[in-house]
Amino acid sequence: MKDGKKSIATKIFDESLEIFYQTIQQTSNDELTKQFLSKSNRKKSTVDWEHIQNMGKSDLFLAAFFRAKPWFGTSSIRRGGKKVLIPEILSPKQQESIAIRWLVTNSRTFSGKSTSEGLASEFLGCLTDQGKTMSQRAQIHQ
Repeated sequence: MKDGKKSIATKIFDESLEIFYQTIQQTSNDELTKQFLSKSNRKKSTVDWEHIQNMGKSDLFLAAFFRAKPWFGTSSIRRGGKKVLIPEILSPKQQESIAIRWLVTNSRTFSGKSTSEGLASEFLGCLTDQGKTMSQRAQIHQ
């Protein structure tokens, strides 16, 4: 929500869920597996597409959202005149706020797409481990 405009934010979110749901429903299991396997390493997909295609909109969102949550964060501490990054386990509230912040900022970076289309593609990227949000999460976990 930007500048307290809740009605616009809910409209964008609802549109993005609809786009995300339609994308999942329109593509078949084989197409999804082929499309979203990483080209550099042809590993098996960790997503059960048949199960996902039978989910509702809210369940699809929650599945993508829980995959976007980071488990760890880093805090910097000065030791001996140097800043050292120390990993720390995040609370569930911190995990949710970081995931929401990542999803929103990364959905705005798509050029030529509306915010709802960008948010839908970020949700799809979270399910397939290929979105900008998932790359941020992988970077922090490393």
